[in-house]
Amino acid sequence: MNKESIYQIIGYNGEYNDRVKKAIKKLLKEYHPDHNGDEKVFKLINEVKKELEENKVSFDYKNKKINSDKRYSDIDYAYCEKMLNKLEKDEESITQKIKENYDIMENYEREYKTLYQKSIDKQKDILNLEQYKNRFDKIKKKAILLIILLIISFVFSIISKQIIVLIVFFVLAFMLFLEIKNFFVTFKDIKNKVEVKMNEYFNIFKMIKNNGKERKEKEEYLKEQEQKLNLIKNDIRFYHNILKHK
Repeated sequence: MNKESIYQIIGYNGEYNDRVKKAIKKLLKEYHPDHNGDEKVFKLINEVKKELEENKVSFDYKNKKINSDKRYSDIDYAYCEKMLNKLEKDEESITQKIKENYDIMENYEREYKTLYQKSIDKQKDILNLEQYKNRFDKIKKKAILLIILLIISFVFSIISKQIIVLIVFFVLAFMLFLEIKNFFVTFKDIKNKVEVKMNEYFNIFKMIKNNGKERKEKEEYLKEQEQKLNLIKNDIRFYHNILKHK
């Protein structure tokens, strides 16, 4: 272990504050020879402590390296101010982006709820067979009545052997044929309507899927931007601490 690593362990960022003091105290206790600690490391920690107490240490801010035996007068404050201004602009820009993307996320949420409700309504519409059943029932009742009349007219035509009864039979037969034709036309019409509704349902489902994919991508983007913003805020605090000594 060397001094550089000790500065990193105690989290020194240009300010000898209570947090850093507690970290040094903890290290001294850990490496104390009376507790089977490394005596050389213990001495190095004490040297670091002395440098900090005498204000003989600073950062090379461009390279983020510790400069021992240097004072705050050695710091390039112009560089620090330049970096601070840049970071503050970056913070403002990223904060605005995050806000805009949260607004977009809210739109995705509203769109998802709307699409989800549409999909439920469409499912109910598809599964509501009562409207189709009523049409088929009417055709069925009419067809049964025609069949009964057809049978009666057929029997009477055989018994009576009258032309008029035979004509009635053929008229009823023709009407039954038309009703059967109507049944198949109705079935085809209902089938087409169901297919259209099914396609509409699957389109809604596809839109829900795309919505979920876009929301996930937006969430990942927001997470990256928030992490970036946190790093920028840490750097801003870092340079603020340094500029206190200007």
